[in-house]
Amino acid sequence: MCVIDWRELDDHIGWVFTRDEARHRPKALPPQRFRNAGVEYLRPVVPVGQGSWMAVNNAGFIVFLLNDYQAVLKPNSSDLQSRGQLIRAVAQCNTIEAIKGVVEAWSLKRSQPFVLGVLHQDKQRRGMVHYSGTETQLVWQPLPQQLYSSGDPEVNDIIRARTAYVDQQQVGSLEDLIRLHQSHKPLVNDDFIYS
Repeated sequence: MCVIDWRELDDHIGWVFTRDEARHRPKALPPQRFRNAGVEYLRPVVPVGQGSWMAVNNAGFIVFLLNDYQAVLKPNSSDLQSRGQLIRAVAQCNTIEAIKGVVEAWSLKRSQPFVLGVLHQDKQRRGMVHYSGTETQLVWQPLPQQLYSSGDPEVNDIIRARTAYVDQQQVGSLEDLIRLHQSHKPLVNDDFIYS
């Protein structure tokens, strides 16, 4: 299961992102530095397609993408565009308007469902869009502190249990946030799938 969890902590944002590595995919490459039109950004690289699932840039943006496996999936075809290319494109943006422009130009017909999140110290530059596979236009929404993605058949129960557990925890530092996500909790019926 992929997880994003973030918090405002004093004068910075703390965030964790865990990404499930599917066994059939090639292993991702470590984060690399890129530069385009004055924007420097850092992102891990997926060898096939050269996309990514998250990036940070020197304009203060953190961008990330979660696949939405519970949405309306399209049949796999060579005409589909990798969602990782969306992160690659928005990582090069230095304004929220530029990010929104890239998202508006993204071909939904050629994309599998996703959630794209944008974090910034300035609350006016935060948000998310969710493409469930059926919309023709994406609407920006507030960004929740936790997002989950999974293809597991019990995903709704897992998300409820994880959200309830995380909401009960006191997180006052980045270390607390990391410790929380390393805890392997909640443990439900001796099953770590809920952790």
